[in-house]
Amino acid sequence: MKKSCILLIDSDRNFAFVWQFILKQQGFVAPAALEVREAINVFRTHSPDVILCDYDTHKLCKRYERNLLRRLIDQKKIPVIVMGDLGDRGDKISIHSHVKGYLQKPFSRKQLMNVLVHFELEFAQYKNRNDLN
Repeated sequence: MKKSCILLIDSDRNFAFVWQFILKQQGFVAPAALEVREAINVFRTHSPDVILCDYDTHKLCKRYERNLLRRLIDQKKIPVIVMGDLGDRGDKISIHSHVKGYLQKPFSRKQLMNVLVHFELEFAQYKNRNDLN
C-alpha cells in the first residue's frame, strides 16, 4: 500500500521540523520545504496528495515561483490546506482554486488529522473520524 504524501511548506524551520516529524509518525510521507522554490523541487521527487502551505511563506515568495507552484497544483489537482495566523480572515482566503481548508496557527495534531480525514488519505493509526474522538 502506497503511503499518502503531504507536502509541508513553511518558512519557520522549527514548525516545519515538528510537523514533519508528527506526520511521519502518523504514517505519511512528509517532505518539508522552507520556501516555495524548494516545494517546486519536491514535485520532481514526490507526488503530494495534499499540500499544507503557510500563508506568509506563500505570500513572501517571488511572483514567478508562486505562479509555477499554482500551475503544478492545478495540473495535478492537489488540494491545499492553508495554515496561518489570520484570525477571522482565515475563512475567506483563496490562494488559488484548490484551497480546501484553513488551519489557524497554532493547531493541534487532532485538528490537523480531522482536516486530513476529509481527503480520505491512508492513515497508519486513524482509519475514520470516530478514531479521533
